[in-house]
Amino acid sequence: MDGTTSKSDGNSRNNTRKGKTESHLSPEQLTNYSYITSGAIVASFLLIHLILPRIPQPVSYHDFADKRKVLGIPFFFNVISNIPFLFVGLQGMNLLKSSDFKEKIDETERKLYNSFFVFVFFGGFGSAFYHLIPNHFTLLFDRLPLGAAGMALLSAVIADRISKPLGHKTLFPFLLFAALTAFYWEFTEMLGNGDVKGYAFAQFLPAVLIPIILLKMPKTYSGTHYLWNLILFFGIARIGEVADGIFYMFTFHLISGHTIKHLSLSWGVYNVYQYLKHRKPQSSHNE
Repeated sequence: MDGTTSKSDGNSRNNTRKGKTESHLSPEQLTNYSYITSGAIVASFLLIHLILPRIPQPVSYHDFADKRKVLGIPFFFNVISNIPFLFVGLQGMNLLKSSDFKEKIDETERKLYNSFFVFVFFGGFGSAFYHLIPNHFTLLFDRLPLGAAGMALLSAVIADRISKPLGHKTLFPFLLFAALTAFYWEFTEMLGNGDVKGYAFAQFLPAVLIPIILLKMPKTYSGTHYLWNLILFFGIARIGEVADGIFYMFTFHLISGHTIKHLSLSWGVYNVYQYLKHRKPQSSHNE
């Protein structure tokens, strides 16, 4: 009898928590947020295309500082530094499909975060393939899954902080947008008129919107610092990418900035895994 009572109380708390989460937005507010968000993204995208000139992908992008060949593998360290993406992607997928964890997470959130980890996993393969043969064509296999991973995470954070239905509704259009911008860039490169603006916009959209959502929207769960760690390491990764040769020179050819980029991003993704593993529902908005 005590066990039944405890189980009923647990279900009641879960239902209450889900009710609080879903009450973040009314149906009318959900519709308004959908229209406003979609309109702002489309308007910003079009404005960027109208104002900025064509931005081709420079061939020099593929000229990485660390060209060491080890065990017959060219660009060895840039290739193997993608292994952590495979590891953390599998960890995240295994956590989300475990029977114990399924009881702690809403099904919509589980699918969104699972999409994120799936794309991270395949992004590890895509990035490794690109670094074996760095050129514009192989770069597409890197950009497609990693761009999709960023959009999936954005939808998951929207579901976490704003509304689960809104997060669910944004996933497909976000993924489609990321894929189309990557294919558009590749298509323009094939025509000899490459323009990477669209892909850059899609890549940095989650980097801009996720911090805003974390700052402005109420917390549903504890552990937000893990998501801020992700943003921090994303920033470090971008610095590493831009300063590839500088890191390689100042570390006396020990590690390049691009390898640091891979390790920083994978550690940031690992913080998303830690967030899901350790988060707990909050009755108040203070962590």
